Amino acid sequence: MNGVINQRQYTDLLIFPGGGSPNAKLYKKVYDLLIREAKNRRYDAVSVLSWPGHCNKQGRVDSELTMESALRDATKRILEQERLRRKYHILGRSFGTIVAVACTKNRLFSQTSG
Repeated sequence: MNGVINQRQYTDLLIFPGGGSPNAKLYKKVYDLLIREAKNRRYDAVSVLSWPGHCNKQGRVDSELTMESALRDATKRILEQERLRRKYHILGRSFGTIVAVACTKNRLFSQTSG
């Protein structure tokens, strides 16, 4: 390597789920596959968000899924990444893609794609 230090940038993957909960039996295998494949592609951290209105790990739903509540949680997560100065990519599934586009429209992203 001729004394060159690897300058690899660390990148996190945020997965914005669809309307179906990542905790639901119907979708769990899908999200497990996404996480596994993201790790195979050398993402440093993989986070699957869960929107208000999704069932929790015990199967309970405590609120209604709305665009506003999902956008609020997505905004919080993006701003945390920005605060930590962690490079990130977003993968949206169905409704999660709409949430990601709404975040971009609101100019939440300060990082360029990479």
